[in-house]
Amino acid sequence: VLPVPSCQVNDLHPGDQGMPGWNSRWKGFEQQLRVLCPDGTHVGRDSNNNCEFFPCPSVICTKEVKQCADGSFVGRDSNNNCEFFPCPSLICTKDVKQCADGSFVGRDSNNNCDFFPCPSAICTQETHQCPDGTHVGRDSNNNCEFFPCPSVICTQETKECPDGTHVGRDSNNNCKDVKQCADGSFVGRDSPVPNNNCEFFPCPSAICTQETHECPDGTHVGRDSNNNCEFFPCPSVICTQETRECPDGSHVGRDSNNNCEFFPSVICTKEVKQCADGSFVG
Repeated sequence: VLPVPSCQVNDLHPGDQGMPGWNSRWKGFEQQLRVLCPDGTHVGRDSNNNCEFFPCPSVICTKEVKQCADGSFVGRDSNNNCEFFPCPSLICTKDVKQCADGSFVGRDSNNNCDFFPCPSAICTQETHQCPDGTHVGRDSNNNCEFFPCPSVICTQETKECPDGTHVGRDSNNNCKDVKQCADGSFVGRDSPVPNNNCEFFPCPSAICTQETHECPDGTHVGRDSNNNCEFFPCPSVICTQETRECPDGSHVGRDSNNNCEFFPSVICTKEVKQCADGSFVG
């Protein structure tokens, strides 16, 4: 019968206490004979198991659970520092998504059944010249659209407008080109994104006076801030359908733009006048 090992350390003796190096040797002795468990306890070596350390006691975890994406629940693992057990893999539907390059990708059971990412597209090598003279290529992660042009860094100078306000330079329009609005302010051009062909930004609405204009039908209209503060047009008058017979036998109705007065009907004589060049006018 083989002797049972004693799991002792033979290079440490009680008589050595107080000698140089005793503390470090004692610390090493402790590390050889016991190990610290996650719950704060210590376990020693097992002489019946080839002097391996005894297993640490199981941790007592809280009873809370976590709901997984498939609706199931998992608890905490006492052998893994009370972390939650992993959720089971999802069983995803078999539908696929077509990518820009014509390939197909399915759903990822480890990512909440979202589609796998499409492979990066292989774009042409052409470039687009930006207003500042730089060039940008195509973006393989954005359906091979061109990368956006960098914003131009303009100088910080400003221009005083007639109304006393100041405007700076437009970084989306090569730092120049402004338009004066009806109210005296200035606007720059809009950048080509989103496809506005560098048209001017809209002018700010004018602040008009509050006066009104009385229309022939008795209603009132105010001033239009989007039309240089002109009065809004009066509503068309709805006239009666009666007519008046003219001397030549024709009939005329009422004019909705002239307070419903009858349209004029003048019958002129047939006489003519000879001009200096010999021609005639009626």
